Amino acid sequence: FDVEEGLLIPSPLTAATLVRGYGGACLCPEDGRLWAERALLPPGATFSQVLAAGLFFLMLYAFVFSAWYVAVGGDICVTHRRAADLAEEEVAQLRKQIEAAAAAAGVPTPGGPPAL
Repeated sequence: FDVEEGLLIPSPLTAATLVRGYGGACLCPEDGRLWAERALLPPGATFSQVLAAGLFFLMLYAFVFSAWYVAVGGDICVTHRRAADLAEEEVAQLRKQIEAAAAAAGVPTPGGPPAL
């Protein structure tokens, strides 16, 4: 440290010595995490914390799915079945309209009575 007018001012050499040490080894504060945790996770996070958070969200998803399943009474395909029924009704209605238009024009329809 350099002393100027009663103030301690760290010199660049002193700062480098504090960070790297005399032998070149890093004197950085050790946070007690595994090397894989330091490499893969953000600072301060551990595998147990990540696992706990993941388990929480998995349980939250399971709860929401279970609540939805109970709310629909176990019938999870009701909307698809309604859509299929509506499409089937629309097809039947369009076929009747086609047959009516063909009969008015005198054109025989496939599957209808043969024209004489």
